[in-house]
Amino acid sequence: MTLTIVTKTDLTLKWNAAVDNIGVTGYRVYLVNDTSAKEIAVLGNVTTYNVANLQKDTNYKFMIKAVDATGNLSLSGPSVTIKMDHDNRDNNPSAERKGS
Repeated sequence: MTLTIVTKTDLTLKWNAAVDNIGVTGYRVYLVNDTSAKEIAVLGNVTTYNVANLQKDTNYKFMIKAVDATGNLSLSGPSVTIKMDHDNRDNNPSAERKGS
């Protein structure tokens, strides 16, 4: 899973398509913290998602799960962790990220 910083507060997540014996029909995007995961988007069969309004100097972890034609949700999926870090000196956003 990769991400691209679009602006100081926005990014785009991108992941490889999942494979399923019944057929993947969509994806769910989760914002994960230490104790839970909050579903932030239900998507069709696409492999990108734009995240907006992220806060400066804040850590975020996103995870993707696939959904098949019968409604089964994958147990796990790719994830990425990022710290939004806005450098006011050059007005460019940067990110520390780890992904799978």
